[in-house]
Amino acid sequence: MKISVIVCTYNRCQSLAKALESVAQSQLPENVRWEVLVVDNNSKDGTRAVVDDFSRRYPGRFRYAFEERQGKSFALNTGIELVAGDINAFVDDDVVVEPSWLARLTAAPLRLAEG
Repeated sequence: MKISVIVCTYNRCQSLAKALESVAQSQLPENVRWEVLVVDNNSKDGTRAVVDDFSRRYPGRFRYAFEERQGKSFALNTGIELVAGDINAFVDDDVVVEPSWLARLTAAPLRLAEG
């Protein structure tokens, strides 16, 4: 299974760094492949530098994409086009997630016993 996390951002490099740090701490089984794609929606701040830093610190885990058309729907569609996960997860650029969030999000649902 491969999981792709898509983070769309616009001019929020400080909160983006916190969000990406929390995503980087995600705890998943060794056999689960996962990636994080940050879609920069035409930012004018240090967004690219933040993502480049995470790409260096976590090789092969973080990727950067630029979407010049303004609007979250354009950024989301670009992200979806560029990932190849079996499961796509979306995180806002100002959210801090728990280390187990991705494992819980992608776990098989519990089935209630009938009867």
